Amino acid sequence: RRRADVCNYKAADLRFVADHLSRLVPNRAGLTAGHLDLTSVGAFGHSFGGNAALEWCRADERCRASANLDGGIWTEVGTVGLPRPVLQLLADHPEFELSGADAVAAGIATDPAWHDAERMLARDGWRTVDRLASPGHTARIAGSTHMSFMDVPFLPVRPDSLVAGMLAATTIRPERMWRLTSDFLLAFFAEHLDGFSDPADGLPGTDQPEVSLGPP
Repeated sequence: RRRADVCNYKAADLRFVADHLSRLVPNRAGLTAGHLDLTSVGAFGHSFGGNAALEWCRADERCRASANLDGGIWTEVGTVGLPRPVLQLLADHPEFELSGADAVAAGIATDPAWHDAERMLARDGWRTVDRLASPGHTARIAGSTHMSFMDVPFLPVRPDSLVAGMLAATTIRPERMWRLTSDFLLAFFAEHLDGFSDPADGLPGTDQPEVSLGPP
């Protein structure tokens, strides 16, 4: 419940920004004059921010497309979906291939029931969003972890850092991850906000060796 509250709060932030931009558009003399096109608005984010982008896009018709970068889906959009273009880029999640008992034995979880519930919630949310989007694109990137969508893999990290373990599990090079993520996002929003490509062609990057299509 608390995770859903955080994501809903962030979605409200996006609505606030959209409202503020709407008030700026009529101002023909300000710094934004001629630079805002609110008929072509999208949103994306990572982790809770990815869930928030989907949730805001579900509730606000001003949002024409949204992308979720490895965010679990805790809010209503995970059960009802949204009928607009969606891109989900997900990390490799080998932990979701394990049962709760196996996850506890591997030291990944401390409670088998909790692990099974988390796995079901994550998978069900991703699958619902992918199935009900119009259209839905979901891609999983081998060798990546939740950290891979951040700047952290480019930075020096102390061995005793809280993120050291997750970084050690990340095998894709940060430069390669950055390139794949950027290419997917640019192609997705160019297609669905700017109409620069033919939807029948699919998104560039789906044929890359690290990429598997569809939610887990």
